[in-house]
This record gives sequence, structure tokens and C-alpha cells, in this order.
Amino acid sequence: MSPAATTSDVEAIFRFNDPDPDITAEDRALFAIAAAKTVTEKKLTLHDLRTANHLPSDSECLHKHGFTVVRNSVDTNAWSSAENIDSIYIPAISSLLKDLTGCKTVLVNNVAFRRKRVKQQADPKFYHKPGGMLDTLAKSMPTDRPFITPFEVEKTIEPARGIHVDYTLTGLRNTIRHCRADFAEAGAEHLRALDDNSPTRGPRVAAFSIWRPLKTVTRDPIAVLDYKTATPSRWKTFEYRSPGYKGEFLLEATAVNAPDEDEADEPKFYYVSEQRPDEVMIIKFADSESEIDSDVAAGCGHGSPAIVGQYGETRESIEARVLAFW
Repeated sequence: MSPAATTSDVEAIFRFNDPDPDITAEDRALFAIAAAKTVTEKKLTLHDLRTANHLPSDSECLHKHGFTVVRNSVDTNAWSSAENIDSIYIPAISSLLKDLTGCKTVLVNNVAFRRKRVKQQADPKFYHKPGGMLDTLAKSMPTDRPFITPFEVEKTIEPARGIHVDYTLTGLRNTIRHCRADFAEAGAEHLRALDDNSPTRGPRVAAFSIWRPLKTVTRDPIAVLDYKTATPSRWKTFEYRSPGYKGEFLLEATAVNAPDEDEADEPKFYYVSEQRPDEVMIIKFADSESEIDSDVAAGCGHGSPAIVGQYGETRESIEARVLAFW
């Protein structure tokens, strides 16, 4: 992306959770990420993408590093109602991802708002329990169309502090197979190749987050981990539950571990200083191409660290989780 007039690398407090295997997916709400057995908080440099001129172009950065930022202006009316999200916003971001990646089909899983100030997430051991707001919200999820969460502040969720990846490749494939009939149809050839143990694994499939602030961000930004500086072999997988068109199923996701003190090269996290609504962060969750090409990012750790000395209003964002098929 193009540099702005004002840029800044900052210090931020990152949270890394080690999942607690004794608190199972059934012990947590639908969609709830793992409870933490241990929590490590580290002060690390958060690098400003406005001046990260060493990174490649938009599509290559997404492909190999796991993220990119693109300029994309959409009228705010596009997310003013569920109907407008369905008829205006979803087609707009689908076209954006097709143009960026060359995929043939984009299907949106859900569109979610985060408009609350960090409160529950201030407790490092917090997790969403069954019967709470997240559970109630998830149980209303349709299984034949995108799930659009309410816009009202009290019905939205907070920024996620812990660094994580929403789907592993296994989680993506389970989503294609079990979440919605249109996912299963779009990914049928890929699933057949997988079931037949084909070495080519069939057509490529991937999952992404399309993350947009609703106003200029001055606190709790979205931060992304450069896959080329990460150590994914040390990441910990966990399962969480989701409604599906044939019944509830399990997804697999990843908690990103804290870097060791003696690591020679610190992992590099990036953000966009004072990110605006027309600056859209695209974050890769999983990509089948990474199985056959080690230069392709398998996923991108991300979360919302607390910037040292952050200020301003509550961060507000709209995020679409999407599946892409080639």
C-alpha cells in the first residue's frame, strides 16, 4: 500500500495463549476459541505497513506472507442493514477478493461487527461459556446463507487479544464439508480428491478474513504476523464448535505461541497506523496450495494487541470470513 504522510512503528503488548486441553469445545460456547492454560504477554514492535516498502505487491504479499492491505471504498450504507450487507457489501468484497486472487468463486460464511471496548478480554483467562451472548448469537446462525450478526453495540463482541488463526486447513475442509450445502457443492472436487488421496489435492481452496474499520483506528488495531517470520511448527491447534447444515461439527483452529527469548529473529507483526475505512486488511486463514508449495503462506496469526499509550474512541470494525474456490 502507499505510504502516508505520518507513519509509526510502535510498542504493543501481545498476548499468546497456550490452549487448555481440559476445557473442551463442548465446555465452551459455539464459535468460542480455546481457553488458556497459560498466558504469555510480551512487548514487541508493531511495524507500520505504511512504510514497509520491502514487502511485495498486494496479491503476492497475501499469497506468500499471509496478509495484505488494499484500498477499497464502499459507501457506509453498505453495512447499515442486514439487507444491504447481503445485497451491496457481500458482492463488493467478493469482487475484491476475486480480482486480488484470481479465484473463481467466493462464498461468505459470516459477517460480524466488533464495536465493544475491551473489557472481558482484559482477563487473560476469559473464554466464552455455553449459554452466554456468543452462544445465543451462534445458535441463531442460518445454515443456508451468510450469517450476519447484529450491529447494535451491546450485541457485538470485543477485539480478540490472543494471537490466533481461525481455521487450519483441516478446519477449512471441515467447514466446506459440513457447514453449508453451497460450500460442499463448490468444494466437491477438492473433497473428492482429498478422499481419494490424490497427490494433487484437486482444485485450490482457501479461507480469508476481509477486515475493515468502521472509523479511523487509534486503539486495539488489527495486527498480523508475517508468515515468513513465524514458526508455525510451534503453534498449538484446538477445536471449536459450529452449527452446520447437517448438524453441529468441529472446526480446528490455531493458537500462536509466544516467541522464545533466545530466538535469533523476532517474529514481525504489522498494522496500519490510523487505519481508515477504505483501507481493508485481508488475512489468510488457510490455503490448500501451501501443502504443495512451501513458499505459500499456510495462514496468518492475528489479533488485537494493546498499543502502549493508545488513545481515542472504541475501535469498531466489520469482518467477513470468506471461502475461496479456484
